[in-house]
Formats: sequence, C-alpha cells, structure tokens
Amino acid sequence: MAGLCCAACYSVVLDKMHGTAEKLLITTVYRHVRRFNLSDYNGVCIGVGGRQGVEMPTVAYFVQLLGRKNLNLLPSTPDIDIARTQAREIANHLGFSLDEQPRTVAFSRRL
Repeated sequence: MAGLCCAACYSVVLDKMHGTAEKLLITTVYRHVRRFNLSDYNGVCIGVGGRQGVEMPTVAYFVQLLGRKNLNLLPSTPDIDIARTQAREIANHLGFSLDEQPRTVAFSRRL
C-alpha cells in the first residue's frame, strides 16, 4: 500500500507596483492564495513568540507588516539576526518604517 506524500510550499509575494501582498500555500493536493492591500499597512516589525511541540520551548522571531491587524509574512526563525535582515529588506523594498525591537505578538497584535 503506497502512502500519500504531501509536500508543501509557502511563499509571500510583495508587489509594490500593484500595492498587494500575496500569501500562497501550495501542496500536492491543495492551493490557497490570499491577497492583502499594502495600503492597509504602514510599517514592518519583528514579532517574538514561543514555538511549542518540541522537547524544549524555543523562542521564534517572525516578520510582520504593521497595520490595524498585523500580517505575518515569513515562517518563523530562532535566529534574531535572520529576522532583522529579512525585516530590513522588506522595509527598504516597500519604503516602510522599521521597528527592529522584537515584541511579543498575540492574535496578530503586538503587546
């Protein structure tokens, strides 16, 4: 009996020309695309949270667009330097302000 292999690809496309952010999740059996207007956001920040389900709890950093409701852009990383580099590149690309101070996030809101 053969098993079903389900590979997944997650990506974010920031289209400054059209003013959109597009989040894509594509698997072998499923494709989900969600679009957001960049005009709803005014900055870039670094969120920090915990990663569960591992032997030892891990701190995870992730990049967000700041707005009325923040938008997570990239998969989390345990390395703050990687998160800062990603946040700087995104802020420079979009011409947004950058808050490099990692802050706790719950339910897409900074605390």
